[in-house]
Amino acid sequence: METLNASSPDTRKSTVEPGAPGDKSLLSANPAAVPSRPASASDSLTLGLVEFLASRDVPCPSCGYNLRGLVATVCPECNQELQIRVGLRDPRLGVWITAVIVQAIGVGFTGLLCLFVLVVWIFRRSPGPPPAEVFSFALVPCLAQMPFLIALLARGKRIRRSPALTRWGLLALATLLTITSFLVFSLNVK
Repeated sequence: METLNASSPDTRKSTVEPGAPGDKSLLSANPAAVPSRPASASDSLTLGLVEFLASRDVPCPSCGYNLRGLVATVCPECNQELQIRVGLRDPRLGVWITAVIVQAIGVGFTGLLCLFVLVVWIFRRSPGPPPAEVFSFALVPCLAQMPFLIALLARGKRIRRSPALTRWGLLALATLLTITSFLVFSLNVK
């Protein structure tokens, strides 16, 4: 890779007008060649990336190559296009993920109970419908928890943006529903 020295000017003639599409002057290693106001949003992002990497040891997200002093928007090691992104420091996922997991455990447990009751009913020797009390401790909790799990998944982004008290309340409700389904099962099994 050829680098330009600030003390020796580049003697090659450019066929591209400065600021026109395809102009690479923004990617020059010479800080004086970088304009103070970028021509477009794309140039601004390129300039921002180059400025950010100028004095920082940042690994390439793809191959881990140290990008310090990079003058292009492509990793020289793996040839992947690089870009600057804004991310949340705390995306508020912890409470929501915990609520989804707790609720999924309850739905999975009661769903397996429903499947077990169905299999036992199919393969038993005496004809007739399964006992109603068997379905009460398996099907009712499953039907009660399933809509709540679907709502948690469908409204995840909105829940994550809600206040902490709301998120913790939903986690408490998910935990209460799951514990209730386990209690209903344990009290009805003899």
